[in-house]
Amino acid sequence: MKSLFIAALILVLAICWGCFISSSNAAPSFNVRDNHALLRVSTVSTNGRFAVYSVRHWNEQTNKATTNIEVLDIQTKVTRPLTYSLGVSDNSPVFDPTGNYVIFLSSGRGKQDTQLYYVPVNAGEQSVKPLTSLPIPIETFKVSPVISSDGAFTMLFSSQTYLECNDPTNQITCIANKNEEWEKKGPNTGYVYTKLYVRHWDQYIIEGKVSHVFAQKVILSQDALITINDPVDVMFGMNANSPIPPFGGSEQYDISKSGDSIAINLEVTKDSSVAWTTGWKIFVGTLNNWRDEKSKITVSNLRSISVTDARTQNPTFSPFNDNVLAYLAMTQPGYEADNLHFNLYDLNTQKTNQSIEPVNLDRSISSITWFDERTTIITYPDDGAEVLSLFNIVTKNVTRIIVDGHNAGPAVVVPGKSILITRDSMVAPADVYLLQRDSLTTPFALTQLTAYNRDFLAKFDLPTPEKFYFAGAMGERVQAWVVKPANFNPSVKYPVANVVHGGPESLISDSWSYRWNIQLFTNAGYAVFAINFHGSEGFGLKFKESIQGNWGSYPYQDITSGTDMITSQFPWMDKNRVCALGASYGGYSMNWLLGHNENNRYKCIVTHDGMADTVLGYYSTDELWFPEKEFKGTPFTNPQAYAQYNPINYVTKWRTPTLVIHGGHDYRLEISHGLTVFTALQRQGVPSKMLVFPQENHWTIKPQNSIMWYDNVLDWLNQWIGH
Repeated sequence: MKSLFIAALILVLAICWGCFISSSNAAPSFNVRDNHALLRVSTVSTNGRFAVYSVRHWNEQTNKATTNIEVLDIQTKVTRPLTYSLGVSDNSPVFDPTGNYVIFLSSGRGKQDTQLYYVPVNAGEQSVKPLTSLPIPIETFKVSPVISSDGAFTMLFSSQTYLECNDPTNQITCIANKNEEWEKKGPNTGYVYTKLYVRHWDQYIIEGKVSHVFAQKVILSQDALITINDPVDVMFGMNANSPIPPFGGSEQYDISKSGDSIAINLEVTKDSSVAWTTGWKIFVGTLNNWRDEKSKITVSNLRSISVTDARTQNPTFSPFNDNVLAYLAMTQPGYEADNLHFNLYDLNTQKTNQSIEPVNLDRSISSITWFDERTTIITYPDDGAEVLSLFNIVTKNVTRIIVDGHNAGPAVVVPGKSILITRDSMVAPADVYLLQRDSLTTPFALTQLTAYNRDFLAKFDLPTPEKFYFAGAMGERVQAWVVKPANFNPSVKYPVANVVHGGPESLISDSWSYRWNIQLFTNAGYAVFAINFHGSEGFGLKFKESIQGNWGSYPYQDITSGTDMITSQFPWMDKNRVCALGASYGGYSMNWLLGHNENNRYKCIVTHDGMADTVLGYYSTDELWFPEKEFKGTPFTNPQAYAQYNPINYVTKWRTPTLVIHGGHDYRLEISHGLTVFTALQRQGVPSKMLVFPQENHWTIKPQNSIMWYDNVLDWLNQWIGH
């Protein structure tokens, strides 16, 4: 017995000595405050020599963010601030047609709401001047690629208008007056509805208020940009939105190479069917009288070119052929997650070529950027990455260029040769990169041009994720990310966080996040895995569609069997200390797991903005097309589908300690879902806690709220599976 005791003591001392050695050399922990202290880099605009983009910084002491414009010399890699005013938000910078001026949106520079400003690219803050001074806020904008011999060019911008502002000569004043009326309503805060939507994403709808695209003439005169005449509503009188809320931006409208044609992506909102149909349309029209200083811009021949009732989006004129317009299109009406494919529209023949399908690419295209007359740059999710490829529209061949990380916002420097992108991953936030080749036959070289957070992050241990594959539901291959804890010690068994993504037609990608950031869990001492279950994006249309009607089956099998396989495969994971966390569909999964936690596999659960009741989820949500597709009908046409995988039907089996989180402005899955879960847990005596953010929507965005989110989530994990 004595010898056994001594042997055991030696083993304990050895383990403790290993822990001591490891901790003495340990990197500091990267936490949520560090994440919000990072500089956030936007996508870029370029004139061929310089690139401009915005950089955002948040100050924890003041709880205020500043976003300014930086300029990068592409050849020398030298960056400098172009604007640097504290407390303002300068964003969305683009070059004017001459390449000499940078136009950008800014809020906080004056008494007015967001307006457009400009600055010479070779100047700085002292040279910033207002371009617009409208009594209405500007939300997005796009600049024509061409300037006339008279120094005139066109800008398109979006702003909210009211259908009752039906006098085009007085529209801007009418909008401003109506906005002021709403702001001064005082105690009369009621809304009256005759159709859907009532609420959308995170706000109540004002019937008759829509987002429209306006055209504004600009003149370059004596080294100054000057707006001429009032802006013209190119959608005047249309009961439609463009950009399309809640997430549409300037990618939803465009101006042709000659400046004579425009394309607009819009959603008709004339009746309640907007809530259960997905048929966004693309309209094209002619822009008249923009070339001279005196004439007022008009728009004529505005017409729809969409050839399907499924979604069409993101029109993009070719900069090499004035008559060619590319856009993305879906095939299935009513299915917002359908694969987006490539269409071409000919303005001369007024016909659409729908057969421009990439060879052997069963993926949904995220973006299109013209590279040369025959080639576009496309990005798309694939196997956990946002891949960047070249797509030849003649041969239909796809050439993969970057297959890892998250690659976004391609901007062409030299057609056919070089591209600027922003690139990030699970181990690095976004920076600007250059992709360049010498000729059509030579490979691309990737060069990092900026490193805004490199020095700050150098002191932390940010573990590199590994891909892991296993046989999931139906024996099909499923991909997962596995990440070691920071300051990893192979002799230690670590508690495990299983992060489940939302969507569900989304994915856990190799990208940096300011919400669900894997590194904030690894640096808190947790091993992490995240499974791209059946229904995830980037693994083919069949894999993605398999979740329809199977919310609680195939993904559940992937998540639970994946948990068992992964924790068995990696000996440094403690399979007896696993907690599951998820938001949106991931939150639904948590609520489903509450009633199906076999063998107490998960010792705790965190459910964020998750569906607790599928029937309530249908009747209280905003976009009805989503549950109607996922559950193959409505609760009154297919009640069995809603009942089959309804978490609330298993409420008596809820026994797992659970942290419930919900946003008060979440109208996608409104707060009754979170209250349902918390009430049921409390009433049954199950250890539980609820965290409510009254001013947040489906996401927790505000930095201080994000800090509180992580403080509570990590405390919950520590309480039930921690060290």
